[in-house]
Amino acid sequence: MKLFLEKSFIRIFTPVFISLFILIVGVSAYVYFQQRNRILTNASGYYSDLLRQRSELLHAKFAPTISDLGFFAHQLLVIKYLDNSTGKPELIKEMQLFAQFNRSYQQIRFINAKGMEQIRINWVGDSLIITPDKLLQDKSQRYYFKKTAALHPGEIYVSPIDLNMEHGKIEIPYQRVIRFGTPIFNKDNQFAGVIIINQNLNTLFNRLKITNDHYNGHLMFLNRDGYWLFGSKENKSFGFMFDSLKNQRLSNLFPKRWNKITKQSSGEIYGPKGMDIFQHVGLGYHAGRGDNFYPGKVYVDAVNDWVLLVHVDYANIKNYKSNKTVFLLVLGVSIFLVLYIAYIMSRLRFKEKKYVAEINAVNKSLEYKIEQRTKELSERNTELKIVNEELESFSYSVSHDLRAPLRHISGFVDLLVKKNRAGLDEKGVRYLDYIKEASQEMSQLIDDLLRFSRVGRTELQMASFEMNNLVEETTRAIQEDYPDQEIRWEITSLPPVTVDYGLMRQVWINLLSNAVKYSSKKAYSLVQVEASETSANYIFKIQDNGVGFDEKYGHKLFGTFQRLHSAEDYEGTGIGLAMVRRIVVRHGGEVWAEGKIGEGATFYFSLPKNPKG
Repeated sequence: MKLFLEKSFIRIFTPVFISLFILIVGVSAYVYFQQRNRILTNASGYYSDLLRQRSELLHAKFAPTISDLGFFAHQLLVIKYLDNSTGKPELIKEMQLFAQFNRSYQQIRFINAKGMEQIRINWVGDSLIITPDKLLQDKSQRYYFKKTAALHPGEIYVSPIDLNMEHGKIEIPYQRVIRFGTPIFNKDNQFAGVIIINQNLNTLFNRLKITNDHYNGHLMFLNRDGYWLFGSKENKSFGFMFDSLKNQRLSNLFPKRWNKITKQSSGEIYGPKGMDIFQHVGLGYHAGRGDNFYPGKVYVDAVNDWVLLVHVDYANIKNYKSNKTVFLLVLGVSIFLVLYIAYIMSRLRFKEKKYVAEINAVNKSLEYKIEQRTKELSERNTELKIVNEELESFSYSVSHDLRAPLRHISGFVDLLVKKNRAGLDEKGVRYLDYIKEASQEMSQLIDDLLRFSRVGRTELQMASFEMNNLVEETTRAIQEDYPDQEIRWEITSLPPVTVDYGLMRQVWINLLSNAVKYSSKKAYSLVQVEASETSANYIFKIQDNGVGFDEKYGHKLFGTFQRLHSAEDYEGTGIGLAMVRRIVVRHGGEVWAEGKIGEGATFYFSLPKNPKG
């Protein structure tokens, strides 16, 4: 330590220490930020997928209402009522049927050309009430009447989402509603009034709350002006309806963040403590594309350029905090190592000049290796990007580029064994069998990839049928695939559904065969199938007594090529559950799973009772 009192030693030691310190910190920081970016990219993809699902939920909620309103406006009962007031009871009865069919229709009203309500059907609790004539109100000054009255025959107006008002006051408890209106014309093509449907959105907002409780992120739903329609307790919802809350909107509180959100259809914003993932959702546009959902027919209020936004604290992102801890720990250890190395190197330089050249050579060699490693990492990243791009087009060319060579391999192996079996020893025949099995496995993987690709491109062929018949057909096919395995099926009564029969058969094949496969090492396979329902959906449950899985990795189950068990233990290509998820989501449903290691697994999927299309 006496060397530190020598100025000449300090002059040698200082630049050596600084150089090594910067080098180590730079490499550590590079690795840290690369890992951090990967973690944030994965998190962004995860929550972007959540927003896509919520966007599809909004379209599934509103599209049937638009169809119902267009159908109802052209009913003969409406024309009959306009021509003859004695048709009013029949029109009321028809309105009641529509309200009973969809409980979210809080109100269905006929308002005459002067803005006065003529018929009003209300849900009050569990009762459907016909409003007496003396309680009918003048709606001539309400914005939704004026905008609907200005439309042409067959056109539909969609209002902003707001809180329902009665007699000029906000109704309590709050009723979140959106209004759909269409003008009515008599047989002489003269404007006669409007039909308005108030759709109650409390159930939809409750589902958004469930999403908030289920995920680590904070989900928000905003309109074009930056007002919260849904958020946390700190985010005052529907501020535009209260004078005291006019400034309570994201566009005022976080103007820079809102400015970026308004300029992009989707994306992410990184802040000092967390990240925001957002996606614009407009009722007039199909989720995930840009085409008009009802071209030339639906006029959506401009404020309905909604924004779905998830805010996630970095502390809640998996592996983010541990990655930072590891970086700081490595950095701390590196400082001590650099201090020690710099002392040794400087001491050698100071005492023996002949070692200076050797030490410089070591430093140059070390720098060269680090540069080479950095270059290799950069090249690997570039290669990975290219591979990912190639994988996107793989499914389109696979049938032409891979099927024929595989058939040739299998065919020539058969021909070689057939023609030259006598000249081959046992090991040679076995090797050829291995080649044929491998080509068959590759062919199966190609078929699965092609099926997975087609699921997203084929048009749904919706039809109504008994789900029990489809499940029984599926179990017979699976039983034939496992002739030596004892399978105990417990299937309860399942509701009839309206879906694409072929795609839904693929869902049951994948889920039931998985249940049998992963319980194949038990004394017997027990597979239980049952169904339940909510106000809007049927929920199907498939439970087995198999090996189960660790729930902390459950989010990987429905990704392509994601497997929680080795291929040596259980065969498969890792495509089946990804295909299940894509089919169910296309039908407007959701899929999820529960399980414990060694205690079996339970898979759920939901289907809407009243599907669109």
